[in-house]
Amino acid sequence: MGEPALNRVVSELRKAAGEEAKAPKLVQTIPRKGYRLLLGQPAPAPPVSRRFPRWLTAAAGIAAAVVALAAANWLLETAIGLIWTLRH
Repeated sequence: MGEPALNRVVSELRKAAGEEAKAPKLVQTIPRKGYRLLLGQPAPAPPVSRRFPRWLTAAAGIAAAVVALAAANWLLETAIGLIWTLRH
Protein backbone atom coordinates (compact mmCIF):
# COMPACT_ATOMS: atom_id res chain seq x y z
CA MET A 1 0.00 0.00 0.00
CA GLY A 2 1.41 3.36 -0.99
CA GLU A 3 1.43 6.52 1.09
CA PRO A 4 -1.49 8.19 -0.76
CA ALA A 5 -3.64 5.10 -0.27
CA LEU A 6 -2.76 4.93 3.42
CA ASN A 7 -3.61 8.62 3.85
CA ARG A 8 -6.99 8.05 2.18
CA VAL A 9 -7.76 5.03 4.38
CA VAL A 10 -6.85 6.95 7.54
CA SER A 11 -8.98 9.86 6.38
CA GLU A 12 -11.96 7.56 5.79
CA LEU A 13 -11.39 5.88 9.15
CA ARG A 14 -11.42 9.26 10.87
CA LYS A 15 -14.62 10.26 9.07
CA ALA A 16 -16.31 7.03 10.11
CA ALA A 17 -15.21 7.56 13.73
CA GLY A 18 -16.28 11.24 13.66
CA GLU A 19 -12.91 12.60 14.66
CA GLU A 20 -10.58 15.29 13.40
CA ALA A 21 -6.84 15.03 12.88
CA LYS A 22 -6.27 17.87 15.38
CA ALA A 23 -8.17 16.04 18.15
CA PRO A 24 -7.33 12.36 17.65
CA LYS A 25 -9.25 9.67 19.52
CA LEU A 26 -8.56 6.73 17.25
CA VAL A 27 -5.64 7.55 14.95
CA GLN A 28 -2.85 9.97 15.83
CA THR A 29 -0.62 11.46 13.14
CA ILE A 30 3.08 11.30 13.98
CA PRO A 31 4.76 13.94 11.77
CA ARG A 32 7.27 12.49 9.28
CA LYS A 33 6.81 9.01 10.76
CA GLY A 34 3.28 7.79 10.14
CA TYR A 35 0.23 7.00 12.25
CA ARG A 36 -0.42 5.55 15.69
CA LEU A 37 -3.57 3.64 16.62
CA LEU A 38 -4.91 4.78 19.97
CA LEU A 39 -7.11 1.76 20.61
CA GLY A 40 -6.98 0.40 24.13
CA GLN A 41 -5.17 3.42 25.48
CA PRO A 42 -6.91 5.62 28.00
CA ALA A 43 -7.55 9.15 26.90
CA PRO A 44 -5.01 11.54 28.37
CA ALA A 45 -6.33 13.61 31.24
CA PRO A 46 -6.63 17.31 30.54
CA PRO A 47 -3.88 19.34 32.19
CA VAL A 48 -4.80 20.77 35.56
CA SER A 49 -4.11 24.44 35.86
CA ARG A 50 -4.17 26.40 39.05
CA ARG A 51 -5.27 29.98 39.06
CA PHE A 52 -2.67 30.96 41.66
CA PRO A 53 0.58 29.36 42.81
CA ARG A 54 0.47 27.66 46.20
CA TRP A 55 2.92 30.09 47.75
CA LEU A 56 0.68 32.99 46.79
CA THR A 57 -2.37 31.31 48.34
CA ALA A 58 -0.38 30.62 51.53
CA ALA A 59 0.89 34.22 51.66
CA ALA A 60 -2.66 35.54 51.26
CA GLY A 61 -3.83 33.28 54.10
CA ILE A 62 -1.04 34.45 56.38
CA ALA A 63 -1.76 38.09 55.53
CA ALA A 64 -5.45 37.58 56.31
CA ALA A 65 -4.55 36.00 59.67
CA VAL A 66 -2.25 38.92 60.55
CA VAL A 67 -4.97 41.43 59.69
CA ALA A 68 -7.52 39.48 61.76
CA LEU A 69 -5.15 39.35 64.75
CA ALA A 70 -4.39 43.08 64.46
CA ALA A 71 -8.11 43.87 64.33
CA ALA A 72 -8.78 41.65 67.37
CA ASN A 73 -5.91 43.31 69.27
CA TRP A 74 -7.22 46.78 68.42
CA LEU A 75 -10.73 45.87 69.56
CA LEU A 76 -9.40 44.35 72.77
CA GLU A 77 -7.25 47.40 73.57
CA THR A 78 -10.19 49.71 72.82
CA ALA A 79 -12.49 47.71 75.08
CA ILE A 80 -9.89 47.62 77.91
CA GLY A 81 -9.29 51.36 77.53
CA LEU A 82 -13.02 52.03 77.68
CA ILE A 83 -13.45 49.88 80.79
CA TRP A 84 -10.45 51.56 82.47
CA THR A 85 -11.88 55.01 81.63
CA LEU A 86 -15.29 54.10 83.08
CA ARG A 87 -13.77 52.80 86.34
CA HIS A 88 -11.57 55.84 86.99
